[in-house]
Amino acid sequence: MGSEGWPSAGPSAMHTLVFLSTRQVLQCQPAACQALPLLPRELFPLLFKVAFMDKKTVVLRELVHTWPFPLLSFQQLLQECAHCSRALLQERPSTESMQAVILGLTARLHTPESGASTQPLCRKHALRVLDMTGLLDDGVEQDPGTMSMWDCTAAVARTCIAQQQGGATEPGPAPIPVEHLASLRLHYVHGDSRQPSVDGEDNFRYFLAQMGRFTCLRELSMGSSLLSGRLDQLLSTLQSPLESLELAFCALLPEDLRFLAQSPHAAHLKKLDLSGNDLSGSQLAPFQGLLQASAATLLHLELTECQLADTQLLATLPILTRCTSLRYLGLYGNPLSMAGLKELLRDSVAQAELRTVVHPFPVDCYEGLPWPPPASVLLEASINEEKFARVEAELHQLLLASGRAHVLWTTDIYGRLAADYFSL
Repeated sequence: MGSEGWPSAGPSAMHTLVFLSTRQVLQCQPAACQALPLLPRELFPLLFKVAFMDKKTVVLRELVHTWPFPLLSFQQLLQECAHCSRALLQERPSTESMQAVILGLTARLHTPESGASTQPLCRKHALRVLDMTGLLDDGVEQDPGTMSMWDCTAAVARTCIAQQQGGATEPGPAPIPVEHLASLRLHYVHGDSRQPSVDGEDNFRYFLAQMGRFTCLRELSMGSSLLSGRLDQLLSTLQSPLESLELAFCALLPEDLRFLAQSPHAAHLKKLDLSGNDLSGSQLAPFQGLLQASAATLLHLELTECQLADTQLLATLPILTRCTSLRYLGLYGNPLSMAGLKELLRDSVAQAELRTVVHPFPVDCYEGLPWPPPASVLLEASINEEKFARVEAELHQLLLASGRAHVLWTTDIYGRLAADYFSL
């Protein structure tokens, strides 16, 4: 404990007077909660960090309940800041603090649109997105006093499900309908039509029935879900066209891609992620049809590890270059040669909005590469650094010569965070 009875922040942490004053304000939690309506909203981010750090759970719950901004983001609030050099994102989150945030979320969900409340409703209504991502979760055994990201996700899910189901059995306001939901991420859903089971079929039918409730859904992410031959069933339940669809590593079949190309969703897609689906064989033509159908709207296209070699890329370029609004193209982990990359660079001159291309290390830069090379080999095998340096220099010169020095061509897949649909 620190000399004032506060938890020690460690010898390297530096605090400003504003931080220390905020910490003092939170020492008496009931008084601090009563004072929240009187405090400038500009203080709320620092109040959240201090309350989270010092496990002031009563205040933390009330902060979430009355949060005055559209976004509450852990990545923004718990990083090193001007008032405190401690980066809570690099530490395991405490169970008490995480539970307090979830309880604050529960309180928001159960507060009526009008009526009695301890805080002004104008502040409560501001929060639209609670982003709890970015916390340390290295996968090792958890300390009893901390929560893993999976535990956090499960706790938030239980809170929302209980809130939806509680309206019929608990007094108070009716639950907020999930039909205001715009973005849904559900990974590891198994609906493979090639390996059906009784339980699996029942669960998938229930899942499809629930999907039909989302009348405002614009983004759907189903990464690492077995959806072979089931994409038509999944997307046909939706009542409005999607603008962002992530189907990475979903074992898609040609009929899945053909359905998507002919569906109302294709002409509205701004973001499409087909990473990890083999597009090199019988899937290539349906994929090209999908690309043609979404060419007018597509801004972000992710095709990492799709087994696209030069032959497939060159056959797709005439359609790809029609995506004139495209800003991002991800091709990492595909067996492309330097010649294929140069052809892509030359043809992409028509795409004036293009800003980022994440490309693979050319197959020319590997030694003794099997053919066709599995994605695992491309990701793990060593490259000839000297050859690759020449490749980078040549690509840079081609960009300069075509007046596109502002376009980033890179192999750094980890340095490029996936574009958020709401920012497109």
